[in-house]
Parts: sequence; structure tokens; C-alpha cells
Amino acid sequence: MVRGLVSIVVFDGRVDSPTAGVVNEFRVSERIPGLVVIPPNLYHGWYNLGTDEAFILNMPSATYNHEEPDAFDLPYESPEAAEIVPFRW
Repeated sequence: MVRGLVSIVVFDGRVDSPTAGVVNEFRVSERIPGLVVIPPNLYHGWYNLGTDEAFILNMPSATYNHEEPDAFDLPYESPEAAEIVPFRW
């Protein structure tokens, strides 16, 4: 977290995972900085809770592989997102 107040949410939608169905929310800010490491194949997103612009530093561990992606887009506004991820801002 570089600047602002942000809610970062991570959801484990993997059926065979010991943490399947678990939602974690992390609130980070300039006053409460944090490093959030998100493993592959978990749904995640962030939302600016503050009134000012928020800046986040994203540091992937590997270059994105288009042939074998480790992440898929699930637009927040899509009906599928509301059915899959049990969290709404």
C-alpha cells in the first residue's frame, strides 16, 4: 500500500482446498500498511474506501502466461461474481 485507504478481499473458491469458502478482508492504509500475498487461483479484488485516490503497489511473482493463466477475470458487476463470491462492498 502506497497511499489511501483500501479494502483488499480474497476468497478461496477452490472446492478441494482446506480453506474452501473462506473470505478474508484486509484494510490497509498509510497508517496501517500491509503486505498481502495472494496465492494463485484465488478470487481477489480491492476497493478504495477513502475519499482520496489510492495507490497500490502490485508485485507479481511471475510474468503472466496467456497459454496457462493462473488468474481469470471475473468482473465485479457480473451475475456470476454475485453467485460465486460471497462478498459485496
